[in-house]
Amino acid sequence: MTDANRLLHLTLALALLAATSCGNSIENDVDLLYEGGPKAQEARKHLSQVRPIDTRSLIEAFRDTRHPAYVRLDLGAALVLLFEREKNRRVLYTLIEAIADPEAEIRAAIAETLRSVDFDRRKAAAVLDIGLSTLYRKEKEYGLRQSPNAEGEA
Repeated sequence: MTDANRLLHLTLALALLAATSCGNSIENDVDLLYEGGPKAQEARKHLSQVRPIDTRSLIEAFRDTRHPAYVRLDLGAALVLLFEREKNRRVLYTLIEAIADPEAEIRAAIAETLRSVDFDRRKAAAVLDIGLSTLYRKEKEYGLRQSPNAEGEA
């Protein structure tokens, strides 16, 4: 085996090792969130800096309703931070879908988060590749926006 072939094999092995460890990092963080305490705090810190390559694993973990609400809330916070950094359309779709989550805590937290970051509707519609009126309709459907009549009655 030539030196070039050895180097190629080593490079491929390292790439495979890195690829397989990426998906596990989210799972490890989820396990630490279950434990609570300082380990959960460390997991939150790691999740707040999650890399775009881990987006799929993070979304899957967030959507997994077998996780308790307190774990999914931390995962949702990580998704919000990831979206703010990367403007990833899949992350935004996931957050908007979460407005219809079966857990009331999740729905409320995501809705409040979108409100608190001054959810720019034009940019969100552009990222989602939908019209502004469609976004308004979805907001109303998911409870992010009240109908004009309801606002007047309140």
